[in-house]
Amino acid sequence: MASKKRRLHNCKNHSRIVARGKCCQCGAWICRECAHLKGGQFFCIDTCAKEHVSPTRSQEPNANPGGNHRRTMPGLYALAALTLALCSVAFGLWQFRTASLLRQENHQLQRQRLDLLEALREERRPSDTASAQLKKEPKGTSDVPEPVVRSARPAKPVTYPPPPRASISKLGLPVSFDNGSPDRKLVALTFDGGSHANAAYEILDTLRSRRVRATMFLTGHFIRRHSKLVRHIVQEGHEVGNHTYSHPHLTAWAQERSHRTLAKVTPELIATELARADRLFHATTGRHFVPLWRAPYGEKNREICIWGQKAGYIHVGWRQGRSWRQSLDSNDWVPDEETPGYHSPREIYEKIISLASSEPYGANGGIVLFHLGTLRKDRKEQAHLILGLLIDSLRDMGYELVTVSRMMKLSGVSRSNLAQLRN
Repeated sequence: MASKKRRLHNCKNHSRIVARGKCCQCGAWICRECAHLKGGQFFCIDTCAKEHVSPTRSQEPNANPGGNHRRTMPGLYALAALTLALCSVAFGLWQFRTASLLRQENHQLQRQRLDLLEALREERRPSDTASAQLKKEPKGTSDVPEPVVRSARPAKPVTYPPPPRASISKLGLPVSFDNGSPDRKLVALTFDGGSHANAAYEILDTLRSRRVRATMFLTGHFIRRHSKLVRHIVQEGHEVGNHTYSHPHLTAWAQERSHRTLAKVTPELIATELARADRLFHATTGRHFVPLWRAPYGEKNREICIWGQKAGYIHVGWRQGRSWRQSLDSNDWVPDEETPGYHSPREIYEKIISLASSEPYGANGGIVLFHLGTLRKDRKEQAHLILGLLIDSLRDMGYELVTVSRMMKLSGVSRSNLAQLRN
């Protein structure tokens, strides 16, 4: 077949040049040099194209002369992604630096706090050191190792003020029995059982070897977890008091260091916590608690103690003081040396013996606080290991180890008033 010949036209601006096409505006033939392609149509580059190109786009220095602006979009996306990535990296570096500075500041504040506590501890430390000598364990007693306490030259006893007298409620009972009579050389060893019991059997062995009866305060959770141990405590003849069922916080001490009663704590809550624990103890051992209870974490006030009396229990605390060295709290629950309030077994022993030898009242009527469990992983730092030596030393000084109920009786608390609690 004969091929069709293409018709040639001359450009309106250049003669003898094959035209590319017609201008869509004026209809003239234009060549490749004179044509401007926009939207698939040809326009005269000098006249017609200027009328159809927007002024803003034509004035842009980076405008695409061919009109294909879509080619620039991937570059914009890449620039935006790069900018976002740089911002994310910068924010991450700033956050990491801020967290690092906060950790350093927190560590520095903790070190300053520990240094301050150590300085206060040294400032309040009595000038004398209790003299004691490790005694041999009687035959048939526990094999629990006891820390060696070096003997020191006896010094002049430190004088402490007498323990404060407890306020009396309408039932004729002390609102909280924190100390017995200062006129009699009596000491009561008490042990709280909240959840842990990893030191309980060693404590019971030491008490049995010295023929000492102590007072235990157990929670309902402790009874449920360690029912066999609870029955063993009762068989050993120890006195068992109520420590509530779930060990709840009762005051705002943990938040604001005040013993303001929390809004959720009501007389009904106190009665329910004590009643549930007593029912579980009776189901486990066939006995009821003695009418004594101890508030969890030591959080109590006059209002809470009176609510406990209305529920059938008198609150039992421990010897308080202006500092740790003037109280009978062992702080055996503090886990390690990095935690404020930590004291070694030797410091606990020396503090109690120093109080017992002070003038004029010593540790008369003192109630000592220990726990049936320990969080201290180092065996040598567990506070219950000094229990046997402590009992022997107190007896050598003329003290009698009794239960809290006997101390209350010998301190003048009427049995008839105690009987009113159950009624």
